[in-house]
Amino acid sequence: MSAVFPWATIDRHIAAAIVPFELIPFYSTPAFKELDLLKTFDPERNPACEVSSSEMAVTRTMKAYHLILSRLYGAPRDFYQPFVLGQEDAETGLSRYFQIEMDARFVQVKVRGQKPHLEAATIEALRDDPMNLDLWRSHLPPERFELVGFAIVRATEVTFQHVLSLIKNDLLDHRDFTENHRLDRLQGHLRSLLEKPDLEIGVMALETDRIEELASSKVIGRSLVLSDNHLPECPRMKASAYARAIRTGTPIFISDLEASDDLTGLEWHVHDLGYRSMAVIPLMEAGQLVGLLELVSRQERQLAARDYFRLREVSALLATALKRILEEREHRIQAHVKRRYTAIHPVVEWRFRQAALKQMNDPGQASADAIVFDDVYPLYGLSDIRNSSVFRAESIKEDLVEQLGLALAVIIQASSHTPQPALDELGFRLGKHIDHVTDGVSVGDESEPLEVLAKEVEPLFDKFAALDPAVRKSVEDYRAAIDPELGVVYRKRKAFEDSITTVNERLSDFLEAREELAQGLAPHYFEKYRTDGVDYNIYVGEALNPSRAFDHLDLRNLRLWQLITMAGCALDMRDLKVELPLPLDVTHLILVQSQPLSIRFRPDEKKFDVDGAYNIRYEIVKKRIDKATIRGTQERLTQPGKIAIAYSLLSEQREYERYIDYLTEAGYLKAGIEYLDLEPLQGVQGLRAMRVTVEDNLPQFDFLTEVLPAQVSLPGS
Repeated sequence: MSAVFPWATIDRHIAAAIVPFELIPFYSTPAFKELDLLKTFDPERNPACEVSSSEMAVTRTMKAYHLILSRLYGAPRDFYQPFVLGQEDAETGLSRYFQIEMDARFVQVKVRGQKPHLEAATIEALRDDPMNLDLWRSHLPPERFELVGFAIVRATEVTFQHVLSLIKNDLLDHRDFTENHRLDRLQGHLRSLLEKPDLEIGVMALETDRIEELASSKVIGRSLVLSDNHLPECPRMKASAYARAIRTGTPIFISDLEASDDLTGLEWHVHDLGYRSMAVIPLMEAGQLVGLLELVSRQERQLAARDYFRLREVSALLATALKRILEEREHRIQAHVKRRYTAIHPVVEWRFRQAALKQMNDPGQASADAIVFDDVYPLYGLSDIRNSSVFRAESIKEDLVEQLGLALAVIIQASSHTPQPALDELGFRLGKHIDHVTDGVSVGDESEPLEVLAKEVEPLFDKFAALDPAVRKSVEDYRAAIDPELGVVYRKRKAFEDSITTVNERLSDFLEAREELAQGLAPHYFEKYRTDGVDYNIYVGEALNPSRAFDHLDLRNLRLWQLITMAGCALDMRDLKVELPLPLDVTHLILVQSQPLSIRFRPDEKKFDVDGAYNIRYEIVKKRIDKATIRGTQERLTQPGKIAIAYSLLSEQREYERYIDYLTEAGYLKAGIEYLDLEPLQGVQGLRAMRVTVEDNLPQFDFLTEVLPAQVSLPGS
């Protein structure tokens, strides 16, 4: 065997000569014998082995089959699947990993009887399914072949690389790595990575990189310095290893806690737990500190700066996983708050806190106080996508007609090639579905033709595609048009949905930016809703903010803000229309209400509603005003490029005439007001409206974005 294992280098090799594809060695190098790697191949004798006996047997058999295919049929030798096997060190208990490769150069393949014939297509099919033992066995019966000679098993230690891979897999797993059993697994991996059998770890999440707030750190799974869930007393906190790691962003190692003369209360706490050496490693994600990794050993000089070279990649992965966990936890907390309470607007948060404190101080209180704000003035605005339901139905119809037409084309092509009565009948039904859908789609109408396509037409496509190129082309055209996720033609609906989403996001972003400025005019409650467009409610009054006096100048400021903002929305939507996949028109409406009303928080719906029977009329008008028409006509009140202002009182008309006159002169609106009487709405009469046209361009100096921010101190500024 000296030709295979040269005596000059035999001590450096972990290898053995074995009976072909069996675990029976007849020669081993000293290192192979010392490691007893044959034991490693047996999962029952080796707990660190990650491959089952059956998996090993299948892989060895497939290696033999690929050798046969290469030697006897000339197929390329491209089957490569090395084993990585673990072995637990008897002295340290640490896992070591070895990559095992089989060298079959000295194996001969002999045929018993006649060699099985394999077509080129069969050989390719076998190579395309390299681990399908049943398939290979059916074409290459094992009793027809004999393997003689010997194979070489070579082992290379890959402990560092494999442990690093295991850590990556664990940390990239979306399950919480901070659970105790997962932390134990991570700790075991780090022990093997650093070759330190008694290594222990802790993980801390940090809310901030301010050293003064180290005490607010969260224990993630377990921490050493926060072993009692609170920070030990430490007058010299800023001099601690933890503070230095936070401040510098670099790892801090203390090789011998007893020999160090610069320990603070934090390090002494770790020492008193029985540890002699420690390290504190900052976990950085995208340049931001998210936590600290603690490493400790009960022996001195077990941890030193040289260990960080092996930990650098692990700490980066750990930081990413930690940040993900913190974000997921924050999302769960926010969801819990919203589920139990609401997304509380900052203006009214004080009242919810007041009610919560009262209930906490009086646990016997049967129910929380009602949260009601009296004498508040409402402002309502609506930017609505015109005829969205018509566009939605039309897009569904066009997609369905296209899909049915493509399917009918396949049936016609197939029937032309192979005439069959059943195909003619199926084509007849598809034609009827096309006629029915073309006449108009109601809710649920698309389910029947889609079921016919899925159950009766599409299952035939593979058979049809084999008939001739023309039929195959029709099948390919059909499949190319199908959305891979939805399984239907989705072109027109996608254009519609993308356009709706773009409009809603643009309107929402525009309103939110302008609303922040409006808070500087007068603190108010604001809520918006997105459907096919965006509508919003504003409530303003002293009850919402008792610390600030409210007067009607605040209300006039907000009404002017609303008109200016609506003009900006109309202009923005006009410019956006040409960019949309499906051009959509957006209309804009303001509802005026001069009388103050009361709003009450509804815990069951987690939102505010108007309170009292008298105020209900306002809610009814809000729900129906967008469908209002001009008396004696079918013309809708709302029109693209215009702002409709609905009101009831002559005093409201006079007030808005002044606003319109001012904004016309300022360059927001074109001259001229349309005065309109409206058809009665169900349950509401006496509504009137004005309608004004928005200028083609906003004035050079927009009051809201140029003048207001310089004059008004915004909240939080």
